[in-house]
Amino acid sequence: RKQYLHYFRIWFVAVGILLVLTIVMGIRYSMREPVVRLNTTAPTERVYDYADVLTDSEEQKLRDYIAKKELEYQADFVIMTFSQPVEGDAAKEEYGYDSTDWQHNMTDIADNFWDTNGYGFNKDFEGDGSILIDNRYEGQRGEWLSTSGKVEDSLGTQDVENVLYAVDKYYDDNPYLAYLNYIDEVCYHLEGGNLTPGV
Repeated sequence: RKQYLHYFRIWFVAVGILLVLTIVMGIRYSMREPVVRLNTTAPTERVYDYADVLTDSEEQKLRDYIAKKELEYQADFVIMTFSQPVEGDAAKEEYGYDSTDWQHNMTDIADNFWDTNGYGFNKDFEGDGSILIDNRYEGQRGEWLSTSGKVEDSLGTQDVENVLYAVDKYYDDNPYLAYLNYIDEVCYHLEGGNLTPGV
């Protein structure tokens, strides 16, 4: 009987230590400062589906997912779809672009949308976050990613390409999953590549 009690006493001590550690960690977690968004001037909207490629339900699910990820990673995630020409002389004249080049104008559109709305989790204009714009205009379709703050610092050129590849995976068949991949892939790089990204 004494041997029996001696054997199980070790387990009781181990369980007791684990219980104390669990309580301590729980107290520390509950005492953590809540995440506070420092930029309060930007719009609350994150999904601008001007090209109407998403259902209302998909838009709301994206908003909910973005809200969760923004608190987790303390960075804004914005999506904007549209459908208009962005390259060529006619487009430049009609829309007042600085260039006739698709890439140049997509960059300007993304940056201007971000800056005009004052996005950025910690501050407007140059705050932390990213915007994915998706042009659905026939013959000039494609997406573009613009980053700011710590997201810009965390993503190199190849990382940005990886985000766009993740979007392309579902670009034609399921825009909703494509945009989820955008968010997940950016978060993956913010974690230093330590998550399993994408759908």
